[in-house]
Amino acid sequence: MAVVAKYVWWIENKADHLWVKWVHAVYIKDKQWIDYEPTVNSSWAWRKICQIKNIFKELLRQNNGLYSVKSGYMWLRPHGDKIDWCQWALNSWMIPKHGFVCWVVGHGKLLTQDRLVRMQVTTSNTCYLCADHTESHAHIFFKCEYSRRCCQFVSAWCKESLPEEDCILWWCRKRYRSLCRKKVMGCVIAGLMYHIWHTRNVARVDCLLIRPEQLLMKLQKDVRF
Repeated sequence: MAVVAKYVWWIENKADHLWVKWVHAVYIKDKQWIDYEPTVNSSWAWRKICQIKNIFKELLRQNNGLYSVKSGYMWLRPHGDKIDWCQWALNSWMIPKHGFVCWVVGHGKLLTQDRLVRMQVTTSNTCYLCADHTESHAHIFFKCEYSRRCCQFVSAWCKESLPEEDCILWWCRKRYRSLCRKKVMGCVIAGLMYHIWHTRNVARVDCLLIRPEQLLMKLQKDVRF
């Protein structure tokens, strides 16, 4: 995206390139490039360039200097709280598949229904756990009524008040007097996310939804293991 944004920058600044002159003559004409939208019969490549232009629109307004791929990449990359994924996903006490699912959750890459709809794999975006809301990462962990009940059971079991959002970031930030306690809680959170996602997949494939109490029993067995 940062590389293609270089072409976006050329078009904005009317760089001395034959292709840029052609784009202005054929597509943009007397319109403002920053607000330009392609027509439905435009080529795939041109529509992609326009999509990336919309992503970098704010940078185009701000940057008065020369554009570089590096500056575009640094502007595009997220600048939120840094999570030590090595400490999280490679916790030696954690069951590997639990850690992997949590790593994917942390990056928002699970194939939830909202993503599958955008990918045109399915037409339904309904949550398989509650059948009442759009299924997304934010909903499943832990705004969904089913997963919220699971979280409440786990909180009572661990005597920890787990947040309904950003469990991973909460765990990374929280300070424990005992490293053992911190590792155990990491196993609990990773296991909870894994079992919620596994339960969702079973409900999707087999139309079978286990009770939150049963999920807690499976989680307790895994953590003790």
